[in-house]
Amino acid sequence: MSFIGIDKYNVHTLTTQLEQNIVSFIDDGLLKIGAFGNVDSTFSNIYGSNMHVLRPSSDVHNTDNTLWHTPRENWVYENVSGDYSPIAFSGVTVDGSFYPAPTGNSTLGYTVNYKQGTVQFDSAVSASSTVTASYSYKLFNVEVANRSRIWQTIQTESFKNSDFNNGSYASGDYNIPPEHRTQLPAIIVESVSRTRNQPFRLGDTSLLSTQTMLVHTIAENKADCDKINDILNRQQGRYIDLYDVNKLIESGTYPLNFDGSVNTGMLEYDQILANTDYVLMSSRFNRINISEMKFYGINLYGSTVQIDNELILNTNGV
Repeated sequence: MSFIGIDKYNVHTLTTQLEQNIVSFIDDGLLKIGAFGNVDSTFSNIYGSNMHVLRPSSDVHNTDNTLWHTPRENWVYENVSGDYSPIAFSGVTVDGSFYPAPTGNSTLGYTVNYKQGTVQFDSAVSASSTVTASYSYKLFNVEVANRSRIWQTIQTESFKNSDFNNGSYASGDYNIPPEHRTQLPAIIVESVSRTRNQPFRLGDTSLLSTQTMLVHTIAENKADCDKINDILNRQQGRYIDLYDVNKLIESGTYPLNFDGSVNTGMLEYDQILANTDYVLMSSRFNRINISEMKFYGINLYGSTVQIDNELILNTNGV
């Protein structure tokens, strides 16, 4: 006798499916309303930081001067249409010579990690070289809790980045490899062990299930935190389609590769949901509650948004 709703152990089940879908929903929605910053060679922010300049990263796992990174992580790789247009990363410039994306050329090749905002060169680039790039970064890092680095090292003041411009190797927080730090503002989606089930119809084992998710926001200013609260609060009663993470992985259309580079066969969020083969089920934001997160001795702002997701679990479904 097998379990109802699942026939394989080594697959993403309902909880992880829902987590990843809420991450995608929030991430995509923020991009569509312009929650990203554009950086080009003429860009200098209000702190006077040249955010188009890359610095070598001091990383014991890589040959010196092969891994270079920008001050802001989480580059935009998606195509965003509408009133707000991000800059599509087209390549890097090293001492005046341009090397086109996504892999450079026979003179100097590289791999781009969009999640970490890094360029991994095939061979070392002189530490005294000037390396620049035009790109767009997502304002919010949206992640699943069990993958998030938020509880490891929080990096503040990433827009000032005085440590980033200090000599050749960046110092301070920037001397920590990007996979071990997360920049603010951040949105962390967390599943909790809080589920309510009731029979959905007569004659089978289908359920009307309510799954609770928590969305934590941590920011350096109250305005960013309040915006996310206001956005999510207005979604109560909304239905969203959930895509099947397992099918996306099996089909080879997942957006990013394991090394953070863009999958050439990727499907974007709207394309995934437009294909009925990938649609898992619908979810309704049945109830939304917001509470404040307190920080003591540090100038951070936070909130937790509780979302009760209502789903119909058919007998032969998830």
